[in-house]
Amino acid sequence: MAKINIDEFQLFVDRDLQQETEFNNSNLYVISSKKRIERTINKFHAKINDALILDIGASPFYFLDRALKKGAKKAYGIYFSNDSHPLRNYDKLYSKYGEIDLHHVDALHGDLPFPDNSLDIVTAMEVFEHFNEYPSKLLSEITRVLKPKGTLIVTVPNVSYYTNLIKLLIGRNVYYRYRSDPYGRHSHEYTRSQLNDLLMLSICGKNGNIDFIPNSSEGFRGVVERLLSKLSLKLYFSQVIYGEVEVDEFITPENIIKPDSLWDESLSTEC
Repeated sequence: MAKINIDEFQLFVDRDLQQETEFNNSNLYVISSKKRIERTINKFHAKINDALILDIGASPFYFLDRALKKGAKKAYGIYFSNDSHPLRNYDKLYSKYGEIDLHHVDALHGDLPFPDNSLDIVTAMEVFEHFNEYPSKLLSEITRVLKPKGTLIVTVPNVSYYTNLIKLLIGRNVYYRYRSDPYGRHSHEYTRSQLNDLLMLSICGKNGNIDFIPNSSEGFRGVVERLLSKLSLKLYFSQVIYGEVEVDEFITPENIIKPDSLWDESLSTEC
C-alpha cells in the first residue's frame, strides 16, 4: 500500500488508495482554495460530525475530504454533467478518511439524485456566481433533499471586495473574460444583501446567518484587511460572503421567490 502522510490531502480512484488522482496538495486549484475552504469549515464545523453532506460543485473535493476527517457519516459530491472534468468517468472517489460518492448532474436544471428529506447539510461554495439564470430549480431541489431543519450553506465572492474597488478606481476591469464554457466565468457576483435575499426570501429560510469568510492575506493586503476588520467593515469588504440558513420544507420551483434585488422580469428588445 502507498505510504500516506495523514496531514496531506490526496484523492484516489480505488479503495486500496493506490491509484492517485491529480487532486492533492500540489494541485493549483487546491492550493488557491484550501485556506478559504478551511475558514468556511470553521464556521459550521460543529454540525459536521455524523452528518450526511452534499457539496454541489465539489471540485477540488478538499471540503469533502475534511468533512470525512471531522466525522461526517457520508460525503456526496456533484459537479456539472457538461463539465470536461478529469474525474467525469468515476462515481466514487476515496480519501484516507472514507469514500465520496460522486454524481454528474445538470444541477441547474435537473433533479438531485437523492430521496426526499435525506441530507443533513448541503453546501455550495463558490457556485451560485456561475449561473447565468435564476437557480429556481436547484433551490427547490435543495429544499426537497434536506431533512426538516437541515442546513444550506452558500459562499459567494463579494463584489464589494476592497480590491475590486481599487481596481475600478485605477481603471482596471473586475469582470471575467469570455470563455467557451459559459458556466466557467462569473455571471453574477453578490453583495451581502443579495445573498441574504437569496437565502432568506427565495426559500423562506429560517435561523439565517450572513457573515464573512475572514481573509488571511500576507504583506500589504493583510495590513489593509486587518485594518478594515478593526473598523468593523470586514463584512462589506471581505473577499467571500458566507450564508447559512435552516430549511424547513420543500418548495416547488414555481414557488421559489425571485427577489427584486436579484431578478428582472423584462425582456431584451435590443435584437
